[in-house]
Formats: sequence, C-alpha cells, structure tokens
Amino acid sequence: MDMNQVQNNNDNDDEIDIYEDLNFNHEQPKSSEKDSSTTDQLFDELHVYGKLYRLESELTRLTKENTKLNNDNETLRKQISIKDGQINVLKNNISSLYKTAKLELDRRLIEKQELQNQYDTLVFRRIRNFEHQKQQQSSTALDNNKIPESDSVDSDKKSNQHKRKTLHNHQDNVVHKNNNHGFKRKRSPSNR
Repeated sequence: MDMNQVQNNNDNDDEIDIYEDLNFNHEQPKSSEKDSSTTDQLFDELHVYGKLYRLESELTRLTKENTKLNNDNETLRKQISIKDGQINVLKNNISSLYKTAKLELDRRLIEKQELQNQYDTLVFRRIRNFEHQKQQQSSTALDNNKIPESDSVDSDKKSNQHKRKTLHNHQDNVVHKNNNHGFKRKRSPSNR
C-alpha cells in the first residue's frame, strides 16, 4: 500500500476498499519498474540457484565417481601386488627348473660318455683278444708244422721240406682210408 491509500483509509474508515490491492495511481510505472527489477532479480537468483543445484549435483556425481575410481585403483593395486608376488614365485620356479634340467642334462651327458667309454673299452678288448687268439692259433699251427732244422739250411729249403712233409702226411691218410679197398702204398725210406 502506498501513501494515498493510507490517507484514503483514514478518511473513510468505515468504507472498505476492495480495490486497495490494485494500484491505479500514476506511480504505477514506477511500481512496475520495481516489479520488473524484482522479477529480474528473482530470475537471476533462480538462475543462480539452478546453476548452484546443477553444480552441486555435478559435484556429488564427481565425488561418487572419484570414490569409485579410488576403490577400483586400490583394488587394482592389491591385484598388482598379488600378481607381482606370483610372478616372483614363477621366476624362482622356472629358474630352479632350468638349473635342475641343466644339472640332469650334464649328468646324463657324463653317464653317456662313461657308457661310451665302457663300450669302446669292451670292443677294443674283444678285438685285442681276437687278435691275440688268432696269433696264438697261428703260432700254435706254426709250432705244430715246424721241422727241426740246422742253422745252415736256409728258409727256402725249410719251406720245401715242410710242404713235402705235409703232402706226405696227407698221402698216408689217404692210403689208410683206402686200405679197406685193397690199396696199399709203400712209403719210401727217404720220405719218412
């Protein structure tokens, strides 16, 4: 209410003005300027409060997202530390397996070399024994076939005498086999 209305109310206390809320004075443009400035001010305040509400909701959302990301980050750090521990255990196991395999390979190579040496020794021993037996047999055969001779006889004569004796022994054997058929060969005294 403005001043004019208050005066009118004092003059006519008995009268009730039903239009008192309405302002018909010439000052109405001033009042509407005030109302428009008030409206603008209210609109600005609403705009600021709306912006504040949006910013608060954005802050709440970002705070929740930050908390979630921090929790995820902590979970990932724990998983990484667990995986690092597992990796260290696996590295140690692989290293141990490699060392064990290398030692086993070295052991098998040594064992193979020892077996190869034993085999070679056995083969060489058999070859040597075979050669030794062959030499003994040939020397025994030579000893059995030797004719005692004097120092003055040379080797050709010895060889010829040995051949004759061998041939003569063979002929005696043939004669003894043929005796059953009535053949008898006389030996000459020079061949005896």
